[in-house]
Amino acid sequence: MAGCVVCGVDDSSGARKAAHVADRLAGDLGARLVLVHAAPIAPSVMYGVPFDNDTFQREVSEEATRLLADIAGQCRSSQIAQRAELGSPVEVLARVLEEEHADLLVVGSRGRGAMRSVLLGSVAHEMLALSPCPVVVVSPHVVS
Repeated sequence: MAGCVVCGVDDSSGARKAAHVADRLAGDLGARLVLVHAAPIAPSVMYGVPFDNDTFQREVSEEATRLLADIAGQCRSSQIAQRAELGSPVEVLARVLEEEHADLLVVGSRGRGAMRSVLLGSVAHEMLALSPCPVVVVSPHVVS
């Protein structure tokens, strides 16, 4: 099966474990791997003071590029794309899944538990409900 495996990543160990699993799945399936990082959008005003939006976005973009390159460098897949997108993780992943015509989404779980996830939100939980394709949620307890 050729296709596309999308993996949402951030700088957490759980995301790196998810990337490892996504890399293996993409290799086993002969699919392209797309690593996606959602970067925050800068506020225009912070604490009543105009915010230097351009500098913030440039720094966030550079950080996202370094993070994606680091994670991609640890992958073995021959076809890897890296996408740093602005916005919330759920919105970014939903958009990328559609644009890439993804066959599979892989995300990590921070293992917060049900109550903390309800209070704090959970990208994995939201993507289970929104994703147009199957979702693999990688436990933080997976040994990679």
